[in-house]
Amino acid sequence: DDPGWAIVAATHLDHPSLACLATHGRDRSAAALGSVARQVLDRATEPVMLVGPTARPPGADDAPVVVAVDGGPGDPAVVGVGVDWAARLSRPLVVATVAEPVPPSFRESRPMRRARGPEDPEAYLAQLVAETVGPGTEVDACVVYDPINVRAGVLRLVDRTAGLLVLGTHRRTRPLRALLGSHAARIIHDVEVPTLVVPLDPGG
Repeated sequence: DDPGWAIVAATHLDHPSLACLATHGRDRSAAALGSVARQVLDRATEPVMLVGPTARPPGADDAPVVVAVDGGPGDPAVVGVGVDWAARLSRPLVVATVAEPVPPSFRESRPMRRARGPEDPEAYLAQLVAETVGPGTEVDACVVYDPINVRAGVLRLVDRTAGLLVLGTHRRTRPLRALLGSHAARIIHDVEVPTLVVPLDPGG
């Protein structure tokens, strides 16, 4: 009666395991994830691997693990998961955020406002990496400036170059809305690599 609960329960039968499933949603909303994937994310307390319809195996042994953040309070937890996976897979780590290019006139007239993301994305990523990534870990910080939207920026960064995308999701206040906002479902659906989704609040 509840495939989501059954899948999550199976990951705890003997020892903690990873739920990994394909998602075949078709529209441009949260339904892009498919009904079973949505059920699993609603209930999971551990990261879930989702493989969209265009995903393929990594093309290179050194394809990085890319962690997408946006300045939210869950960013350190998401980066921590990315660090662990990069170490286990022996791959480099990239911590990235997407920001809009803001015209100089806008910066001068409204210096405290941005359309999305941290006020100073380069400084934010530098501080986040310094506080969450231990010494000896190969890591790059990357700000993608995209005039279209978050989804477009993430896809441009990740497609054909990464081995794994890691992002966070909140379920209670905005179901299936990731830290990257309402674009998350479509990112998971369209990205050409598997996506590790990190729950940032308790499962239902």
